[in-house]
Amino acid sequence: MTAEKSHLRDAMIWLDTQCAANHLNGEDAARLAIVLEELFLNVAEYGGVPPPSVELTFAREPLALQLVVEDDGVPFDPTAAAPPDFSAGANERPLGRLGIHMVMHLMDEVSYTRAGELNRLVLRKFITSA
Repeated sequence: MTAEKSHLRDAMIWLDTQCAANHLNGEDAARLAIVLEELFLNVAEYGGVPPPSVELTFAREPLALQLVVEDDGVPFDPTAAAPPDFSAGANERPLGRLGIHMVMHLMDEVSYTRAGELNRLVLRKFITSA
């Protein structure tokens, strides 16, 4: 699908379908929804012109959930992004970086690779219950 804000709903419906098919509990599904929304909107906003294509893959492993987000937008490694500066007050801080920070804290493992023209982000969340 194309990384346009108008396609976010399609991405979220896809994720809901994956979560339901894999019998995820509400907390795990909510974490994945927050993460996917943040990443999809980042690609839509900053991925370049024309809007990049995004491919989503979901897998349930015995002890983890895995979400893969691939896009052909401009190179960007969120794992190398500087953390937000929490020392300043909310009104004094520059905008940005909170979403990526949140993604990193909601998931247990996040890895990035750039293969040719593709950004590939692999996100894993360990699970303990059905």
